[in-house]
Amino acid sequence: MRHFRTLEEIVECLVEEHQKQGFVILPAAALGTLAVRKIDDDKLMSINLTVIAQALWEKFS
Repeated sequence: MRHFRTLEEIVECLVEEHQKQGFVILPAAALGTLAVRKIDDDKLMSINLTVIAQALWEKFS
């Protein structure tokens, strides 16, 4: 089990896992780090990894 010392470490882990699943990572300073992938009918799925990491950090730290 991995232990994270900072929010940035959680974001890095989420980035690694989403890249393995075919997401393109877009570091956007104003929005946080985004993971984007094309899904059915040429629609884009966008996930804000920074928001997820922040929620995990608040819950488990």
